[in-house]
Amino acid sequence: MSEIIFIYKGYEVPIPCSPGEKMKNILERLYVKINVAKNEIYALSNGQLLDENKNEAQIPKNENNKKIILVYKYNDTIINDKIYQDSNEIICPTCKENCLIEIKDYKISLFGCKNNHRKDNMLLSEFKET
Repeated sequence: MSEIIFIYKGYEVPIPCSPGEKMKNILERLYVKINVAKNEIYALSNGQLLDENKNEAQIPKNENNKKIILVYKYNDTIINDKIYQDSNEIICPTCKENCLIEIKDYKISLFGCKNNHRKDNMLLSEFKET
């Protein structure tokens, strides 16, 4: 048995899974656990939209040997691997304005707030705290 950690609204939600299990089955358990309908969220793995037909073994691990998937609501806008949130869930740590984030190799860069602040290469743990 292994697990995939989903990060949703700043909380880590571990979901146990069998080796090689299809992501659509794992996601079903996530939807129940966080009480969100399937058509209300995006799931991103390594900055890319998650293909539900992939299996658990195809999800890359981070530097801490964990499989992490970021989850965003559909009322946010995704442009390639950049996400703009209309809510206050993703905010600039300097001025508290909504901002863009870019996700690459499990590191997050914040930019695009109206005051042009930028913070590069945040780890997921830093992102959770901000």
